[in-house]
Amino acid sequence: MPRTENASLDELHAAAQAVERGDLPEVLSDALVNGTAVGGARPKGLVHDDETSLIAKLPLSTDPYPVVKAEAVAMELASRVGIAVPRTKVTRSLGKDVLLVERFDRPGNGTRRMMVSALTMLGFGDFLGARYSSYVELLDVLRRRGRDTDIGRTLFERIVFNIAVGNIDDHACNHAAFWDGVELELTPAYDICPQVRSGTEARQAMDITSDEGRESQFTVCLDAAASYGLSTQQARDIIDHQVTIIRESWGEVADKAELTADDRRYLWERQILNPYAFYAYA
Repeated sequence: MPRTENASLDELHAAAQAVERGDLPEVLSDALVNGTAVGGARPKGLVHDDETSLIAKLPLSTDPYPVVKAEAVAMELASRVGIAVPRTKVTRSLGKDVLLVERFDRPGNGTRRMMVSALTMLGFGDFLGARYSSYVELLDVLRRRGRDTDIGRTLFERIVFNIAVGNIDDHACNHAAFWDGVELELTPAYDICPQVRSGTEARQAMDITSDEGRESQFTVCLDAAASYGLSTQQARDIIDHQVTIIRESWGEVADKAELTADDRRYLWERQILNPYAFYAYA
């Protein structure tokens, strides 16, 4: 059912806060509850800046760390290491940070690009199937039905980066491809955000190797290199390149996101470049 009512970012944010309190204003219920096909567990809404369609990712009062800024930092670092990502911007609403993400499925002029999630590409009917998802199997689909002849390297780079910045929420709904009715084309990477980890060890949400290896370690990536059409040295070069860029860019990117000293201590070498990622990696 099409919506005829519009709301400002502040109004959407206020409605999201009301959802948390269990007191959703009726005027905005359709926009936030039934609203969009954007999906995801966190509150978000669609906004427009002139002709640009954006996703507004809103904070929660229960956030244990600055989730909005952490995602902004990760997306900026991804761009710097050479991973295609949509443009992002942190703005303020009701005194809190909100992340604006440009929609890559809406190129403008009222047009849209059809997309399918990795969950669909892998043949799972619901999110419960995501627990069995595999990057190797996703790569097989993209090789058979896709147009990118270097897709193995592209996917490998994204796996390495997720490990590097502590994004273990890389499940099959957080990967997608454009579909033109004939071929698949991997979309820009999205929903890359350092995640809370209770201890040192961590596992990715999708298998990296063909034998169900998911440990968030660069050595696991090296072991899987051949599956992605890479030599061990090529895989190592990708890892070393990303780690170097992240280390060199951290201060500038943290400044750009206006991270506090506490924010930096929380993210650096805890989520981002956690020592566990380097275990047995010489």
